[in-house]
Amino acid sequence: MKRLLVRLKVLIFGKTSKSAIIRCIIFAIGFYTIFDYMFDTYTVDGPSMDNTLKEGQIVWINKYHYNFFDPLRYDIVVIRDLEDGGTMVKRIIGIPGEKIEMISGMIFINDMPDFDAYEVLELEANNYPNMILFDNFGPYKLKPGEYFYHGDNRIESIFGTIYRENILGKVVIPSQEETRRH
Repeated sequence: MKRLLVRLKVLIFGKTSKSAIIRCIIFAIGFYTIFDYMFDTYTVDGPSMDNTLKEGQIVWINKYHYNFFDPLRYDIVVIRDLEDGGTMVKRIIGIPGEKIEMISGMIFINDMPDFDAYEVLELEANNYPNMILFDNFGPYKLKPGEYFYHGDNRIESIFGTIYRENILGKVVIPSQEETRRH
């Protein structure tokens, strides 16, 4: 057992401290390259994801998560804005094959109310009691590879459908750092 540990130590750290330093540098460069290739940062632009994400907040996105997994309901994603070529952060609400409908701001998925989204609606209705908040939408049957998205701040957010190839990544690590705009 002791010989195995010695061999493992030599394999990892080398026979000299110089080779250990070189291996550590190579490991750090490799880790940085992989991390930089898989992840990116995104600065939230606009209030459409309030209260979950604030304008100016920096979040990490995994650019390759959806190469291995399907987007799930309630995933927060960065998507390509097809109108201006920019990007937006939104929440996936509907997944392929589902029927989506919005009636007076209440989202229905396959004719069942989405009560998680209803909590957001109730909060907004309390904050803006004299405002007509929402339009109606649908019913709309999502096609294969098509997703329905919406911002968490329904008052100041757009909603729509997007195909999977226009989902750029999954928000995985909301950063606590916020940039200040004055």
